[in-house]
Amino acid sequence: MADKKLPHKVKAPVKKAAASPRRQSARLTAKTKFTADEDKNSSAPLQELAGGFMQRLDAISRKLSQLALHKPEEAIEIPASSSKDKSVETKAASSVDSDKTLTARYPIVECKEKEMCRKLFSPLKAVPNRETLQSVLTANPVVKIPIHQHTFSWLQEHVEEDKLKGVFDIVEEVGNICPKLTPRVEAALHVNVPRDVTEGMQQCALDAFLMGVIGTAQEYIAISTKVDRNANELSMTKFMCRPDYLLMFNGQLVFKGEEKKSGDARNIALELTEKMIPGSVGKDGKLEYMIGYATAGSSILFECIYGDEKMSECSQILDIERVADRVTLILILINVMRVSRILYNSRYGNYLYDLLGDMSQAVLSACLQDNSKKGCDPDLIPQLAGVDGSLVTLIPPDKDHDVAMSRLLSDIETMKYLKFMTRTGGFTKKDAAARRVDRDERQQQKKELVNYTVVIKRSRIPQGILQNVGDDEFLPAREIPIDGGSINLNESYVVIGCCGLNNIDLSNRCSEAGIILDARFWRSGASSEALYLTLKFGFETLCLHRIALQTTEENLGMRGWMEQVVGVDVECVRKEVLYLGNDEYIDSWDYAIFDHQWYVSVENNLHSRIASRNKH
Repeated sequence: MADKKLPHKVKAPVKKAAASPRRQSARLTAKTKFTADEDKNSSAPLQELAGGFMQRLDAISRKLSQLALHKPEEAIEIPASSSKDKSVETKAASSVDSDKTLTARYPIVECKEKEMCRKLFSPLKAVPNRETLQSVLTANPVVKIPIHQHTFSWLQEHVEEDKLKGVFDIVEEVGNICPKLTPRVEAALHVNVPRDVTEGMQQCALDAFLMGVIGTAQEYIAISTKVDRNANELSMTKFMCRPDYLLMFNGQLVFKGEEKKSGDARNIALELTEKMIPGSVGKDGKLEYMIGYATAGSSILFECIYGDEKMSECSQILDIERVADRVTLILILINVMRVSRILYNSRYGNYLYDLLGDMSQAVLSACLQDNSKKGCDPDLIPQLAGVDGSLVTLIPPDKDHDVAMSRLLSDIETMKYLKFMTRTGGFTKKDAAARRVDRDERQQQKKELVNYTVVIKRSRIPQGILQNVGDDEFLPAREIPIDGGSINLNESYVVIGCCGLNNIDLSNRCSEAGIILDARFWRSGASSEALYLTLKFGFETLCLHRIALQTTEENLGMRGWMEQVVGVDVECVRKEVLYLGNDEYIDSWDYAIFDHQWYVSVENNLHSRIASRNKH
């Protein structure tokens, strides 16, 4: 059957995008997170535009189908045809009675869109070979996408019916509609490709597909996802080499694209590898391989990136103007999500949701319910808390630590991101002792916090750091008593900081976590393990629901750790709440981790990172 190109009748879905900054207008989904500068300068209008685009997608499809979303068994009144919409409504009326007012009555079962999309975007059982990737990406979906009869009839004019029947179901026949997936897919199928416009406007058609498929997947899969445009990405991309499109799972880049107004898609695809950090993909990389795409106008090509400057094509060059290629593009994007999820899981561990499906939700739900029953018991907060890790050891604060803590709290480099906690002239030993006594009382009597001193044994200190530690800083070996036992520090050790849980609210099962670490031990893995042990105690022993962490805008190391390693985004920025003195205030960047995130992904992310460091 001969394929046809769409006539250029319909305007691009977001006309206003041409007036907005390049790469920032119609290219942001409702889930896009904004950078600090964008938040200060243009967050509100951009967020409004992003949300408006998704609303337009839904509105366009409803206009095309002349079918409003409604409750089950509810009658739908379809207005009589106007001259403008006559051709569209004639096709829609083929399955219902025609009159000045058409009333269509067909059963629409309770919407199971969530269940359907979880299956549609579920990860593959195993990572596919690169040689078979093209057939995997164009394979029919595990569940068919429901579309309306008139859309299916229109597709039959351009695409072989056997192919359509493997991809789509007709709403009027199956009696089910997906209120988000159906209108978005239909809007993408009908969207027009504008010509002789800016590069950003030209890609509006592609955005309809990306938002319709990947944007819908974001709302239903169990992984923390983020989509962005032309943004800095540090997990696999060279500094300031920003991909045009990015999809990330828990802060890890898994899919990206490069887009140009014109040119050769194969030449444009070279940028996919040129911008990557060497060693990012491959046998020892962060992913075994990664899928990317390159566009030149309305042409799009998908590539498999499997090494430094190594790629292989995993699709033919598609033309978005061709209806058959639009159907193929929908299939590819669905399967890109499935392949990306198994690639990510193979490196970072299978999540409960992916491994056990519905059963995992029941297990996790039972676990969280059990935690909620335990979480109000103040006896869970220990008098003397401690735990021995693979690199650091957390022990109860002691008067022998006062000298070291006074030095750390007075050190300019250690406290440069914690200026709101410093004192003029620094901390004396007496000040450190008073701080320790106050915190001990809050832990043992008021049950408001869990306080640790972070120490490290001599044999565990990296050689490059050990040479900067004075002999007088080491404390002698000893056995440290803790609740329910003791920790044997069988060799000399040095105090390198403190950490713990603050402002514990057992009735609401929430708390704050914090750490102060000797600047000499930054980027050694000590901070990651100390916070991991603290969070583990909070979620798995105290059964907390939410643990918040606070930092400042300039502390890029902590922010990067939260976003790239832990895999959570900044929850809010509180303006001018941290007082530095002399009438100077700074903003607080607040993050939060929830119990379900801990059990599903965060614990595994941190444990894998610590284990990886220990190997080296």
